[in-house]
Amino acid sequence: MMGDSHPKALDAYHQETKDFGSGEENVNGYTGLTSQIPMNQHRDGWVAEQALQFLDGGIDPARPLFFYLSFLKPHAGFNVPKVFEDLYRLEDIPDIPQPPWEDEVQTHLAASDELNSNSRQSYIDKKKVWEQRSLEERRRTTLRYWANCSWLDHYFGLALEKLENQGRLENALIVFVSDHGEMLGERQFRFTKYNLYDSSVRVPLILSGTHIQEQKRGTIDQEPAELVDLVPTLTRAAGLEANPMLPGVDLLGDLRHRGTFCEFHGKGVTAPHSAPAYMWRTTEWKLILYMEGSVAESASRVHETKGELYHLTVDPHEWTNLYAEEQHAVIREQLKTELLMHLAVSWAKGPFFYDRGGTKPLER
Repeated sequence: MMGDSHPKALDAYHQETKDFGSGEENVNGYTGLTSQIPMNQHRDGWVAEQALQFLDGGIDPARPLFFYLSFLKPHAGFNVPKVFEDLYRLEDIPDIPQPPWEDEVQTHLAASDELNSNSRQSYIDKKKVWEQRSLEERRRTTLRYWANCSWLDHYFGLALEKLENQGRLENALIVFVSDHGEMLGERQFRFTKYNLYDSSVRVPLILSGTHIQEQKRGTIDQEPAELVDLVPTLTRAAGLEANPMLPGVDLLGDLRHRGTFCEFHGKGVTAPHSAPAYMWRTTEWKLILYMEGSVAESASRVHETKGELYHLTVDPHEWTNLYAEEQHAVIREQLKTELLMHLAVSWAKGPFFYDRGGTKPLER
């Protein structure tokens, strides 16, 4: 850990971010600042240096290489080296579009706010500040988020250049992915994740490298994909048999999802967990099913299920909930059916009879 090998550098980082709050996610963390400490005194800079040192001396040339490089940023806080801030001009940064309403009503996010008073207060605190911010001040937060992304791109580039110089990319599959998104002030100044809207759940997923079929290189695939698809994709790429009990499909194969699935269970381990909310998203539509209240006794309240329906091609910001509109009843019920059956067939892979057939019945 950085605290073991470079405690003074880590202390310098903590000193610079001491006013950023828990998780570096308070108003100061999202406001950010131009970092005054060297890049290698940042946690991500330390991780990058360890990775590059490993590539210089830790690779066994006789074995295949699995190289995993992961960073904390672009997660808040936004203390960014000046060289990456200078890549962007403030006048080129767009303002975050806002909905025509002041607060969430009849959404899974409103239900979560109602249950979790601490989370609700954290949102209100940020909203009060951001409403008073000038357009330039709000744009600077976006600029620093972009600069954070470019900073990490720089580190990924250094690692890929070193691998290329070592000849390790001659037969390689490279995966670039994120675990979640960032609201960054959308929906009346919401920040971080903790919901099922696209800015939170739709993440980059890039497959690259010489393992990719030549005709697919440089293309954009609009078919649905999920993070759980990475396990079967990497398993197949390694020449192994995929575990049929696991969800997901090989993204380089022929099978693809009808839509994408995500689930939401609240805003932290210390808060009451929300009754579950489920999302089913196609290219054109998004359905969210949820219940108000906590997960306690929620199984006895399934008749209280509520929903959200968004026509993404005409409402990409997910501002207009069409769930109760009768003219959209057919697509609403179709998406419900697809969500139900997605859950059913995913869970059906888990149990199997421990007879001499093993998992074979799941492979056909």
